[in-house]
Amino acid sequence: MTDLVEDPVPFPLGGEGAVLAEVRGHVLLVTINRPEARNAVDVNVTRGIGEALDRAEQDADVWVVILTGSGDLSFCAGQDLKEAAAGVFFDGPEAGRWGFAGYANHAVSKPTIAAVNGYALGGGTELVLVSDLAVASETATFGLPEVTRGILAGAGGSFRLPRQIPQKIGMEAVLTGRPMTAQRAYELGLVNRVVPPRSSSTRRSVWPTRSWRTRRWPCKCPSESRAASTTGSSPPRARTGGAPTGKLRS
Repeated sequence: MTDLVEDPVPFPLGGEGAVLAEVRGHVLLVTINRPEARNAVDVNVTRGIGEALDRAEQDADVWVVILTGSGDLSFCAGQDLKEAAAGVFFDGPEAGRWGFAGYANHAVSKPTIAAVNGYALGGGTELVLVSDLAVASETATFGLPEVTRGILAGAGGSFRLPRQIPQKIGMEAVLTGRPMTAQRAYELGLVNRVVPPRSSSTRRSVWPTRSWRTRRWPCKCPSESRAASTTGSSPPRARTGGAPTGKLRS
């Protein structure tokens, strides 16, 4: 989904290879690497993404984080239901601070972009909802199908979706579980841009080189306060005189 022009620098993480990360210029590219499981979120994915965001926050040379999925079929299919059925969940000391997938509650002062390829269902849509920006392939599909299994979106999607798109349309999506095409998501304002799959325009759309490599933006994001109220912890302070700051999570 992305084609970043700088030579990559590996960014080692825990999680046994379930998440890959590399730095290109001032951009940290984080890839969920479980294509055989449609990039579903398990304990290792949570560990990998959580560590990536922690390190991004600490590294002044990282100005923006892009989250995507490996392969073309799926951005993220949500929680790994086999693991959940076995009662296996991430229970590290960071669990409350990080939230679902190491991402949903994770307050950082760097902007995040979801680069959505293929299915983003359940927890996959929730990752998009907590990202600052989102670019979707024409083949992307969004939705919160949990209601069809008699459960609710547990990472905040049930209240974030009706806040980020027209309320009644959002409630319909939550209550029916019906999927949404990339074009419909764009029309409703859920994503910033829809681009052809695996094209040069797709890659350029996700790459914030021109603006974020040449500017230093000392702004503080309101979403950090949201994350703090969710977790009960203090949000990270915005960096000044360095990277642009973000996390417009609502």
